[in-house]
Parts: sequence; structure tokens; C-alpha cells
Amino acid sequence: MASQNCDPATPSIAAIREGVEPCRGATRCPVGKRLQQELMTLTIAFEHTCCRALENPPSI
Repeated sequence: MASQNCDPATPSIAAIREGVEPCRGATRCPVGKRLQQELMTLTIAFEHTCCRALENPPSI
């Protein structure tokens, strides 16, 4: 079984053989960019939900 605790800064064997530079940051990495977009979407949705909850507290 392969270890899942890999250093993301370490280039893969395939990348070394191909001469491909490893991904460094969201601007050049489509997966990192997508994750950053998802995080921003969730953050904005959470903020809107909190604001609505404060404006309209549930009645007891």
C-alpha cells in the first residue's frame, strides 16, 4: 500500500522523467486553483448564512 503522507513539494518520478516542473501554487496548478475557488465559494456562502441568521433569529 502506498503512503498517503507525501510531501506535495516533492516532484513525482514521472514528472522527473518527463522533465516537468512540479506544480507550485494555485496560479499554475488547475487543481489548486479549483480548490481555491471552492474555498472562496464556501466562505462567501457561510458569511451570507450567518448574516441571515443574525437578521432573522429563530423564534422559540
